Amino acid sequence: MVMTTTLHTCELNQPHPVSNVNELLKELRERTGRDWQICGHPIFVGRKWVFGPYIYKTRYCLYLYVGGVLPWQQLTIYPDSPDSRDDGTAKIVGYMTGYLSGLRHGQDQRDATDAIMSAKLKDCPPPYTGRTNGKSFK
Repeated sequence: MVMTTTLHTCELNQPHPVSNVNELLKELRERTGRDWQICGHPIFVGRKWVFGPYIYKTRYCLYLYVGGVLPWQQLTIYPDSPDSRDDGTAKIVGYMTGYLSGLRHGQDQRDATDAIMSAKLKDCPPPYTGRTNGKSFK
């Protein structure tokens, strides 16, 4: 099921702590021409002891702008358990890498098809018009 939501302006265009993720995000935006966002959200994990401080972890999600009433589609899901060490970065990198490789593969296929078709057209004789030297076969 598709999940759409709203994001506040303070959540947009925030850099991810890992620079490689930011580079992938930049490439994804350039290749698709769409607005992609990675947002970190604090998730409550627990307390150290009864009167101790609260413990929060930051979990990251990938969003795509789709427009409408709730304009952002959430593309990655949080881990099942709040105790999980996964902060969502691995899922985001996996999704973006797969999306980019699909774009590259599709472009490679289009380039190969264009090369094959242009090679076939060069070797083909001109189309038969039913006339030879200006005279018809009738």
